[in-house]
Amino acid sequence: MQQLSADGFWIHLDTDVIRDDENPAVDYRIPGGLCISCCERLIDALLASRRITGLSVSIYNPKLDPDRKVGKRLAMLLKNVLSKLVV
Repeated sequence: MQQLSADGFWIHLDTDVIRDDENPAVDYRIPGGLCISCCERLIDALLASRRITGLSVSIYNPKLDPDRKVGKRLAMLLKNVLSKLVV
């Protein structure tokens, strides 16, 4: 079997993969999903490779987050993982 290789890769996080009780601010909800801390650990592991070319986040509906709790948690997740990239 041939092994594939890449010089770098992009992380794209659709926040609807986060479980409903932690992220109800999405239009299409399904049961199950990752916890926010699991997402953070996964992104940490990917960033540790030092081959990340970029990161994007999508699927957040502020109309479904009136007190902005979810938005603040997502912002904290990004702050935590990106602060480790300081060179």
